[in-house]
Amino acid sequence: MIHSDLLNSLNDSEKVTLLACVQHATKKDYKYEDLQYLRRPFFKEVLQEYYNIIKSDQKKVYKQMVDKINLLLKSL
Repeated sequence: MIHSDLLNSLNDSEKVTLLACVQHATKKDYKYEDLQYLRRPFFKEVLQEYYNIIKSDQKKVYKQMVDKINLLLKSL
C-alpha cells in the first residue's frame, strides 16, 4: 500500500497527473484518497509505463514528480 504521507506531499498538479495515470491504467474511477490502497509494485509499474506515454513537453515535470515519489517510497 502507498503511505498517505506520500500522497499528501504532492502538489495539486501532481495529484491530478497521478490520478489520471492510475485511472487510465485501471479504466476505473478513483478518488485521490483511494490511491493509498494500491499495491506498491502496481503503483511503480504505472509510473514507469506512463513516463513513456506522457507528452514530451510534460516529461520533465512528470519525471520530477516520479523522482519525488521514489525518494519518499525509499524513506518510508
